[in-house]
Amino acid sequence: MLWYGKANKLLQIYEQYSNKLKKLDECLTTFDLRDIFDNEISSVYWDQGHISDLGNNYVAKRLHEEVIL
Repeated sequence: MLWYGKANKLLQIYEQYSNKLKKLDECLTTFDLRDIFDNEISSVYWDQGHISDLGNNYVAKRLHEEVIL
């Protein structure tokens, strides 16, 4: 259960970070991409912090939807 406690703490930190992003005065637009891989069953990470080409493709598509469309 130790890993669950750490994961839960990280989720709390991400939520706090997200809330602070909404309060930035100098930044006119932010995008919350935390859910981008939620339904993905394929591997989207090369390692613990770097996303693969597939992961980059999902991010690019979402940014395109948010910025261009």
